[in-house]
Amino acid sequence: MAEIDPLSPTTPFFFTLDIFINGFAFKIVPVYLHGPKHAEAAQALFQLPMIETPTLVCGDFNIQHPDLSDFPGAKVKSSALGREFAEWLLDSDLHILNDPHCPTREPRVRGHAPSIIDFTIANGALFSMDIISDWDSSFAHSLDSDQAAIFFTIHAPRVSEHPTKQFRFVIDPLMEDDWTAAFEHRVLELGLKSTITCPQEVEELASGLLEACTWATEMVMESRPSQRKAPRAPWWNEDCLATCGRVVTAKEEGMGRDEIRTRTSHLWYSIRKAKRSFFDEICSTARPDNIWGINQWYRGRKSYGLPTLRGPDGTLAMTNLTKAELLHETFFLYTPTTPAGLAVESLPQNAELPFPTISRGEIATNLTSCSNKSAPGAHGSNYRVLRWAFTARGDLIEVLYNAMLSHEYHPVCLKNALIAPIPKPNKFDFASPKAYRPISLLETLSKLFEKIMAARFTTLSGLHSLIPPEQFGGKDMTLCMDTGLSLIHDIESAWAAKKQASITLLDISGYFNNIDHELLAKCMQRMGYPTHVVGWLRSYLSDWTASFRINDEVGAAFELQGRGIPQGSPLSPVFSSIFTAPMLASLRARGVWVRAYIDDLCIFEQGDSQEDCIAGLLKSTRATLEALMDMGLNAERSKMELIHFAKNAKEMTKNLPLVLRDKAEDVVRGASTVRWLGFFLDRCLNFKDHVSRMATRAKCVLGGMRMLGNSLRGLSVYHTCMLVNACIIPILTYGFALWFHGRNSKGHCKTLQTVQNIACQWASGSFRTAPTAVLEHVIAMPPIEFWIRRQCANYSAKLCHLPSSSQVCTRLLQGFRTSSAALASTARFSPINALASYTSPDAEAVTPYLIMPWEGVRLLEDQLMVSIPSCKGDAQKKAYALALQSRISDLSQKTGVATLYTDGSCFSQSGARHTGWGWCLKFGEIEIDHAGGALGPNHTSYDTECYALADGISRVSRLADPGISSPHCVRQCWHAPRRTVSST
Repeated sequence: MAEIDPLSPTTPFFFTLDIFINGFAFKIVPVYLHGPKHAEAAQALFQLPMIETPTLVCGDFNIQHPDLSDFPGAKVKSSALGREFAEWLLDSDLHILNDPHCPTREPRVRGHAPSIIDFTIANGALFSMDIISDWDSSFAHSLDSDQAAIFFTIHAPRVSEHPTKQFRFVIDPLMEDDWTAAFEHRVLELGLKSTITCPQEVEELASGLLEACTWATEMVMESRPSQRKAPRAPWWNEDCLATCGRVVTAKEEGMGRDEIRTRTSHLWYSIRKAKRSFFDEICSTARPDNIWGINQWYRGRKSYGLPTLRGPDGTLAMTNLTKAELLHETFFLYTPTTPAGLAVESLPQNAELPFPTISRGEIATNLTSCSNKSAPGAHGSNYRVLRWAFTARGDLIEVLYNAMLSHEYHPVCLKNALIAPIPKPNKFDFASPKAYRPISLLETLSKLFEKIMAARFTTLSGLHSLIPPEQFGGKDMTLCMDTGLSLIHDIESAWAAKKQASITLLDISGYFNNIDHELLAKCMQRMGYPTHVVGWLRSYLSDWTASFRINDEVGAAFELQGRGIPQGSPLSPVFSSIFTAPMLASLRARGVWVRAYIDDLCIFEQGDSQEDCIAGLLKSTRATLEALMDMGLNAERSKMELIHFAKNAKEMTKNLPLVLRDKAEDVVRGASTVRWLGFFLDRCLNFKDHVSRMATRAKCVLGGMRMLGNSLRGLSVYHTCMLVNACIIPILTYGFALWFHGRNSKGHCKTLQTVQNIACQWASGSFRTAPTAVLEHVIAMPPIEFWIRRQCANYSAKLCHLPSSSQVCTRLLQGFRTSSAALASTARFSPINALASYTSPDAEAVTPYLIMPWEGVRLLEDQLMVSIPSCKGDAQKKAYALALQSRISDLSQKTGVATLYTDGSCFSQSGARHTGWGWCLKFGEIEIDHAGGALGPNHTSYDTECYALADGISRVSRLADPGISSPHCVRQCWHAPRRTVSST
């Protein structure tokens, strides 16, 4: 049965059909976009919600995109509408079923080329069911049309032959006390002890904690059968349930058609009312920390069921078992080889690094920042459960973690991983296994320990410069922006010296899954990590077992032999950077300029001519490939890219290839635009393509966000502005520092401003003809140019916090303390020089890594108590002030209590800025000491507050009176103490 959907918009260009086959319901949207309103019709289609219901969109789109055509003779030019079409596919979780090798339109005019303008598109809900097959196109059946006939088959959903129900437990936060009691009872039954003398006892304690958590969950929490279909909608209320029951009763009793229609109409009214009231309540209580969740509404509840996969030989994997085998062969194919590792052997032996025992406060600090939404491992215990267990028996977890290090043993029960294939972004062919990323789901008890170790490794690597500055990923205080800034600076410097510049981009194939365990352990040993840490690392990397979980079915377990680190582990980023450290150091010694961001490599070369650049790139690329082979890695040749940067039109006429070997696949052609770390770099570095793509992407996201509210209902103006600032502005300004002070910056700002104007109109609920300046003033949203200037100022403030070896700091102008004469340049369009103009060489430098992860006042546990107000409204503030005054009065009457009062000030008088600080120390009602002073006009009120607190506490620490047992500090401003005890 088929009928037109009355709730979907119907236009001359497309409409929606509801199809019902044997109880299975889905939608088909026939499309024919043509005529002078082609672009407007496409925009209307892009805003059509196709989320939860299985939907198929097919027809003549009259839109082309280079990434969607891959047949000989294809001549596809990039267009704004084509890019918007591609962004719509990616952002809306839509999948193209076309064969990119088969054109759907044949030319009828001499000189024209065949093209693909007819598409068959499935949304995520339909695509994950894997029920569409036999897609084909035929010009023989097109009835003399220039467009091919499209064929495909829709099968009825397959039902599992063994419908065994699996149960999952719903963790209810209100059941914490019951769960804790059950957990403690089980711990006593198992006899878990806090003294460990051998690795076997480490294994018993770890498995006992996992068993106690699982047993407590099974005893206390409610179990529900897991199901492939989506859970009941959260907005469903009692009114909906009652009206739905009346409709069912009318159909069962055979009432008249008019009565059934009336009750059905009332049901739809109840549903709309319930949805509106439910989401209005959420919108009214939105905050900056949860506004991202609201932005996901228009995307719907995506289904990530794995569709049919295609192997390298063209065979199809249709069952979950064959899909798991194909993914195993793709990502974890083991070849018994022993890499030479000469770069590791050449590393100097460093002195042993400090690595104290893990304290309970350090565990609590890392556990605080863990998300309850993180996917659990095989035992099903998430971080919420682990928090309860730590609160009840944190001593056992502390003993376990320290025993794992001292006995150099990682429990076997924590070395099992469920591997979930997650789709990669910006991929169109999801039948290829390479379009997925194997993410390991680990036990939270193990991930918490790995998080503690990762924080220590990252800090020690930064403090002792163990990771070369050429590696930008897997360490703190670096961003993708830093990588782009250093590259653009070098290109502009080469142009200023009247040289040419070229780069080669490499991608390490299967990097995380091919890291050699023995080389990684040797590398960390050479870096100076203690013997017991390296011993634990060898135990951690060995004897791992993993299983693929595909469509809620867990496959057979297999061993990870000798190589690979789990993706999804907190240790994987820092381990990946440590593993490439010796390779990058050896390449630097050979004069090869390589920038790395985890597994993305960029080789830079400059010369007097393009031929010189090719010769240098050939030498450097071969050296890099040899260095990768030395570490047991290799580059993916299909992803190798080359681009020659041209300063003028004369240099644009030449575009030499890079010939690595005699085979055709070893020839890398020069590209006009490359995508690297999300930046789109063109040969002239005018960033027109990058800015237009960012504008198109933001416009597509904004089109989806329009369904979240309008001038009558939905999000308020305040929350829509919050959503625009959090979701639209970051997309528009991505990579801002690379182009803002360069060529054509005014034109780029104008392109972005057009999208921001649309966002202003939606946020304010105004008409298109409303003056933009007035809207920006009303909703407090400055023009895009002011946004970017503010971000440039914020980034320049970061320069004072970076290590002196940072690739950005070494390229600053002469006069800055970190400037290097060999890298600094006075190039006019250098983005680093432009950012340096927002700060001063005399700005105060902040020394990084002053506090180690195992240090700080936040690890003092019960030795330090902080009371920070969280008042809302004037009444609560007055009540808190009265309670605080009463508490201060009580302190003055107690014996053995010293009270420290601190304050800071900042004001302007006669055009001059004045700052001051002061503190007063009392013992009971007797003043012991006081101090105060000025800091100067270059400091802020926050500086004065922190200085007063530090100087006052320093005076308290020098008190020699044994009668003082409990010093208190009273402050008017709470920002400094909150930052002091913050876990971040």
